[in-house]
Amino acid sequence: MRSLPVFFLLFATTSVHAQEGMIRYAGTQTVKMDLDALMANMPGGMDLDSSMVEMIAAQMPEEGVTISMGWDVWFSEKTVLTKMVLPDFMQGMVDAVDTPGITPFTGGASGVSSNMSQTTYYDYENGSSVQAFPSFMAEPYVVTSELQPMDWSVTDQDSSILGYSVQRATVGVDTLTAQAWFTPELASPAGPMTFGGLPGVILHLTAEFESRGASMRLEFSADSISTELDTPVIPPAGTPITRENYQAIIEQRFKMMRQQMQQ
Repeated sequence: MRSLPVFFLLFATTSVHAQEGMIRYAGTQTVKMDLDALMANMPGGMDLDSSMVEMIAAQMPEEGVTISMGWDVWFSEKTVLTKMVLPDFMQGMVDAVDTPGITPFTGGASGVSSNMSQTTYYDYENGSSVQAFPSFMAEPYVVTSELQPMDWSVTDQDSSILGYSVQRATVGVDTLTAQAWFTPELASPAGPMTFGGLPGVILHLTAEFESRGASMRLEFSADSISTELDTPVIPPAGTPITRENYQAIIEQRFKMMRQQMQQ
């Protein structure tokens, strides 16, 4: 099967219909956990005690847990804004919490932060990303990072999704393997979650990877597409912080949460 590097496709794209718009993805995330590996790979300061391990084990069947979830993505020619759409049961948990300290992100009289969704801005022209993380304050923390491009290979397989002509691309690095169907007719590097960087919007994605004792399988498909932009594709606002400082805050909140659970 013939495959082409992405940089070649950037100069070969034809029949472009739109360069900005909004797309909603629907899909699933299946998680399986190896608790021994999970405990061995927890970040410093976030060790799990035996009671917490037993609680996780009781809630995690051997076949794993599958969660239905979505992503809203706003895109332009070189920039992308993604936002996770919380599953109904998770949003219900967030709305119901009114006790400070019940999660690592709670605080203040109102309890949990209203910004629990993950929001990330990608600037493919300047090679940077800005990610908003939940906080225990009124506004999220934002971390600016260097964009890590994916080394996609585009094959000669084609198909059609939602009336758009699509091409198949694959990538494999470390424990990650992914397959994407993208359309050059929407000339933007947009995609769900952290996936993107192709010469066209991803309309279907499957991926598998392992991290810190957990194996995950993802599958997302475009549910709806609009070529009108109702939200500006700009970085999320918030309090700037380094990734290291944010990790230290989460470790401290995690310790507080564990202490409260043991009382």
